Amino acid sequence: AADDVLCAPVLRKDGQESRHFVAALARLHVSGAAVAWSTLLPAARTVELPTYAFRRDRFWLERSYAEDGSAVAVDGLHHRVVWRTVAGLPEGARLSGRWLFLRPVSSAGADGWDGALTGALDDAGAELVTVEHHHSDGRAELARRIAVAAGDAPVAGVVSTLALQRGGNGDVPDGVLATTVLVQALGDAAVSAPLWTLTREAVTATAGDPAPETDQAAVWGLGRVVALEHPDRWGGLVDLPATLDRRTAARLVTLLADGTTAAGPREDQAAVRSGGLLGRRLVPASPAPESAWQPSGTVLVTGGTGALGARVARWAARAGAAHLVLVSRNGDRAPGAEELRGELLDAGVEVTFAALDLTNRKALRALLDAHPVDAVVHTAGALEDGVLDGLTPAAFKKVFAAKVAGARNLDELTRNRELSAFILFSSFAGTVGSAGQANYAAANALLDALAERRRSEGLPATSIAWGPWAGGGMAADADAEGRQVRGGVGLLAPDRALDALAAAAGDATAAAFVADVDWSRFGAAFTAVRHSPFLGEVYRAPVVPGGAAETVTTGLQARLRGLAPEARLRELVTEVRARAAAALGHAGTEQVGAERAFRDLGVDSLIAVELRNVLASVSGVALPATAVFDHPTPQALAEFLHAELFGDETAAAITPYGTTAVAVD
Repeated sequence: AADDVLCAPVLRKDGQESRHFVAALARLHVSGAAVAWSTLLPAARTVELPTYAFRRDRFWLERSYAEDGSAVAVDGLHHRVVWRTVAGLPEGARLSGRWLFLRPVSSAGADGWDGALTGALDDAGAELVTVEHHHSDGRAELARRIAVAAGDAPVAGVVSTLALQRGGNGDVPDGVLATTVLVQALGDAAVSAPLWTLTREAVTATAGDPAPETDQAAVWGLGRVVALEHPDRWGGLVDLPATLDRRTAARLVTLLADGTTAAGPREDQAAVRSGGLLGRRLVPASPAPESAWQPSGTVLVTGGTGALGARVARWAARAGAAHLVLVSRNGDRAPGAEELRGELLDAGVEVTFAALDLTNRKALRALLDAHPVDAVVHTAGALEDGVLDGLTPAAFKKVFAAKVAGARNLDELTRNRELSAFILFSSFAGTVGSAGQANYAAANALLDALAERRRSEGLPATSIAWGPWAGGGMAADADAEGRQVRGGVGLLAPDRALDALAAAAGDATAAAFVADVDWSRFGAAFTAVRHSPFLGEVYRAPVVPGGAAETVTTGLQARLRGLAPEARLRELVTEVRARAAAALGHAGTEQVGAERAFRDLGVDSLIAVELRNVLASVSGVALPATAVFDHPTPQALAEFLHAELFGDETAAAITPYGTTAVAVD
C-alpha cells in the first residue's frame, strides 16, 4: 500500500465486530479522516474543550497488589459475620404517634404471630394504622394506600412484614419485590419516617436458631442497600423468632423506640430472641491453612469461560483436578474458549465445555448424569445496576436468574453426590451493601443463606462474599469498581484470591467474606451519612465531642451563621464543589465549575445519590432523592441549600453569582 493509505481492520478472530468497527473509525478520525459521528451516535452531545493546554491527571485505578502478581499471604483478607449480645438499651420503652403497619394480605395466619406483633405495638402506645399489600398492588396503588393511611398527621415510624410474603416472580421472592415497591411507594407518598423491615427466622443469630429462610434472607441484602441510598428514611432490619412471647415483643418495642431518637438507632441489623437482643457484626477471621480445600476428580465451574470462571479452572487444573466441566451460555463458542482449552489440556486435565442455561433444570440434570461431579464452583452472575427508586421486577429477574436459579438447581441436583466442595461466589454488596446494587445484594444474600442451610443439613457449602478482583469478573462494572476503590476497597490479586478461596472452602464457616479493605478509609466514607454498628469491630469512628447529636453538620452551619448572605453562598458553593469532586474521584475542585452541569461532569444516578447523602449529612438538610438533578449545577444546588438553611428572608439579597443585590430608586 502507498505510504499515505491507512488501513484499519474491522474483523478480528475474537468475534467482537462492533467494538473493532468503532475502534477502526476512531483510528481513522484521529488520523484526519472525516467520520459522521452524528450518524453513528445520534444521542451523543458535543462538549467544549478547554482553550488552554491540557493538564494531565491520572484517572487509572492504582493496583493495590504486588506488581509481579505472586501468591502471597492471605492474612487480613478473611472476615466473617457474627452476632453479639447488645446491652444498654432502656427497658419499658414506649411508642407514640402514628405508626404505619404494612403487611401482606396473606399473612393473617392462624398461628397468631401477626396478632401478637400488632398487639405488642398497640400496648406500647403506638397509634397503629394497618396497610395491607395485595399481590397485584403496583407502586402507585401502594403509594395511594399509604397516603390515605398517613392522612394529615405526621408518621412516627413504619413497620413492615412484607418480607414474609410467600411465592415468587420466577426466581425472585415476592417478599423482595414487595419490600422494594414499599420503599419506592413511601418516597412517592412523601413519608420520611424510618422504615423497619421485619423478618421471621431469616438469620441464624444463636446456636439454637434453625437454618435461615432463604427468601427472607434476600430481603436483608436488599435492606443493606436501602440504608445507603435512603439513610434518612431507613430504620433497620429486625429478625424475629417463630413465636413472639411478651419478653421478645418488649425487646422489639425497645429497638423501635430507640430508632425514633435524633441520633438514630444504635442497632439497625438486629435479631430479637427471648434470650436477648443481638446485633450483626463483621469480624476478622483466620481459616486454618492445613484444612484448605484441594480440588480432585471432576470439578464443575459455572461461568466457566468468563474472567473468574477461567481463573478458577486454571487454578483447579494446577491444584489437582482431573476433569473440568466448564458451563456457560456459549460453551466452546465463547471468546477465548479454545485458548483456555489448550492451556488446560497442556496441564494434563480433561476438559468439557457445556453450553447451557443454568435455569434449564432438565438440561443441567442431563449434564450431571453424563459427568458426575466431585465439586461445584458457581461463579456465574449478571449485573443490572441502578438506584433502587428505578429498579423494576425485570431488573431483579435478570440478576436472580443468573445467580440464584443456578445455585438452587445445582443444590438440588447434586445432593446424591458426596461432594468435596460446593462453593458459591457471593459479593461484598450482599454482606456489607453497595449503593446501586440492591437487586445484586439481595441475590447474593440469598446465596449466603443457602450455604448456611446446606451446612445445617450436613452438606458441604461455602458462600464467599468477594471484594472486587483485579482484571475483571462477575461484577466488573468500571464505575462501581471505581467507587469501591476510591472508598478504600482494593482490587484482589487473582492468585491471592484463589488461595483465599481454598482456605475458605476448607473452613468450618458456611459464609465467608474475602476483600482487601482499608477499614479506616472505607469506614469513614461508609459512615459519613449513617453510623454502622455492623462495622464496629473493624472500624472505630472518631469520637465527636458532645455526643452523637453534635455531628459535623453543626460545623458547617456554625461557619455559615457568622457570615453575610453573599459569603454564606460562596461557602456553600465551595462545599458543594468539594463534595462533588470527591464523589467523582478528583483530587481538587478545579474541574468542578460552579456553573457546570452535574451531568456534564459525569454525575450519574449512583454518584448523585452519594453526593446527595453526604450533602444532607454535612448541611443537616433533609434533601430529596432528586436534589442533584432538580438543581443541576453546584451553584444552583448551593442556592437551594442556602434557602433551606436560612429561609427566604435573605435570598433577595443574593444574586445567582453570589454578589449583593443593590436596590435602585
